[in-house]
Amino acid sequence: MFNYIIFVLALTGFWMGGYGGKDLTVFSPALGSDTLSKNSQNLVKKIYERRDSLKLCGGDTNAEIALNSSSVYSLDRGRYLVQFICFLGAYQGNYHYIFAADNNFKILSLDIIEGKKKTSTKEIVGLPTFNPKTKTLTVYNKYRGLGDCGSWAKYQWRGDGFQLLEYREKQKCDGKYIDPEKYPKLYP
Repeated sequence: MFNYIIFVLALTGFWMGGYGGKDLTVFSPALGSDTLSKNSQNLVKKIYERRDSLKLCGGDTNAEIALNSSSVYSLDRGRYLVQFICFLGAYQGNYHYIFAADNNFKILSLDIIEGKKKTSTKEIVGLPTFNPKTKTLTVYNKYRGLGDCGSWAKYQWRGDGFQLLEYREKQKCDGKYIDPEKYPKLYP
């Protein structure tokens, strides 16, 4: 199981930042680090302790995974984006994104496309990648392990939340893999 977690973490390219105005630190299993910075751990622990009042993960949280594999990104002075992992499935995770500032936590909603309608969700399923330099988030959601169908979304950070820039989906699970960034575009 531990090797699987490391594999998933390596795929998503985690970056970790401090909490409380501390310097941004890098977390990457590929670089041989397997722990969050102490400040990041404290922030994730505070969120985990408030998981019920924040209504995180529908009550389905694996403590070890949440505390050891969640990500913290420094946005600017005293403001952080937390990628809180609820649990891992067979090939991807279930996440909440939390905006943290001054010990206040806001669960973020992200727009998705269901059918032909734009809606929002607070739980994200898939393989997310956040780029702290460009403040963009991409989420690849496999509809099955083979990865021949699914959705791909790209978001831009806008100060206190994400704006959907692009949404693509391949509904047909036909055994033919294509790059998710080349799935048929549903938005805009």
